[in-house]
Order: sequence, then C-alpha cells, then structure tokens
Amino acid sequence: MKKLLLALFVMCSALSFSAKVIKANNAEVRENNIVYESGQNTPYTGTIETYNEKGVLDARAEFKNGVMDGYSKLYYPSGKLSSEATFKNGEQIK
Repeated sequence: MKKLLLALFVMCSALSFSAKVIKANNAEVRENNIVYESGQNTPYTGTIETYNEKGVLDARAEFKNGVMDGYSKLYYPSGKLSSEATFKNGEQIK
C-alpha cells in the first residue's frame, strides 16, 4: 500500500510541474480575446513566453482556458524582473 501511495504522489508531482510552455509566436488570439495555441481548437492552458530580438525573455504569463489566470511577469532587457501581477479569469487581482 505504501508503494502505491508513493507512486501516486510521484506521478501527481511530475504532472503538476510539467505545465506546457509555448512562445508567443505559437499562440493566436481569436474571438472574444481567447488565446489558442496555433493550429489547435481548444483554448490554451499553460504558460506563454515572449522573447526579444536578442533571445532574452521579455514576458511570461499563465493562461487557463484561453485567458490569463495566474502570474504575469515582465522583464527588463537585462533579464531582471521589471514587474509582476496576478490574474484570475482574465482580471488583474494584484
């Protein structure tokens, strides 16, 4: 029984830390401002990252069912954190 519980815990942990991350150029905004991964028909759930021309991270945001839900972070060209906010169902809460 302990082995089964340990296996379930490990599997759940692995799944929770394996959120999907795509680049912004692989996302598209459709009707009602819902975000989709390019070529997909279901609203996107996961993280979207934007990079500048030098390949440095500009922004990172979490989405759930095609709307911002979770954190959003903006970065300076140096790569240091510029600002962050929290969203719930597309509305900023922090």
